[in-house]
Amino acid sequence: MQHVSGEPIKRLYSAGELGSIFNILYPGASNISECLAFGRIAGRNAAKDEPTQ
Repeated sequence: MQHVSGEPIKRLYSAGELGSIFNILYPGASNISECLAFGRIAGRNAAKDEPTQ
């Protein structure tokens, strides 16, 4: 997600989606694998952030 200026919104992470990247296939369990993959990416990026006060 981006700010209206086009810059990424800091500390905004997501680990799933409402649709599938495989838009021509029935989602089935593929959304779970997408949640795991993107959750891992989001977690790694969140862990790099400095704590806020």
